[in-house]
Formats: sequence, C-alpha cells, structure tokens
Amino acid sequence: DTNSSLDIAIYLASFLGVHACTCSCVTSALLYRVANALQDEEAPRWAARNKTLLSMPMAKFGMGCISYLGSVVLISFRDLQAIPFWQYLALVIGLMSMSMTVVVAVILFREQAKMST
Repeated sequence: DTNSSLDIAIYLASFLGVHACTCSCVTSALLYRVANALQDEEAPRWAARNKTLLSMPMAKFGMGCISYLGSVVLISFRDLQAIPFWQYLALVIGLMSMSMTVVVAVILFREQAKMST
C-alpha cells in the first residue's frame, strides 16, 4: 500500500531528524564541557587528536536537517494528493530547498578544506 509506505517514510525521516539533531546537541555540549576544562595550551593538541570527534556534531546536524526537510516534503506530498498540481509544485519546491542546502554545505566544506591546506 502506497499510503502506508509513505507514512512509514515520513515517520522514519522525522524520527531520524529528531534523533540526529538531538545527538548533535548532546555531543556539542559534551565537547564544549571538555574544551572548557582544558588549559589554553592543551586545546590545540587535544583538537588535533580528536578531529573526527569534533566533526560529529556538524555531521549529525546536517543529517538531521536533511531528514527533517525530507519529512516535510513527504508530508506535503501525502497531504496534497487530492490536488496534483499543488502536490507536485510543493514537491519541486521542497526538493529544490533540500538540494540548495546540500550544495551550500558542499561549497562550505570545500572552502574549509582549501583554507586548511
């Protein structure tokens, strides 16, 4: 059944979005706590040893945002089924919004990589 599959996709995208963003917040708070406990001269060495850990909050946040935006697109697609023109217009607008978000993230990631080399 298409409706139940769509409902499951909406649920899972919303679920993933909430959990990824919450995990991002908790991870950020824990990292902030550790960073504040370090002496100024210790911080650069600690950060260099923990690059992967330090990248996790933003990765989780990005995943959560894309999941959230996807759930909104799916909700509008489901709720506008009776009006196909608006259903597909909302779908296109939503997908464009998600694409723009991904493109901005990729551009910023590349710029940051250039600056660190």
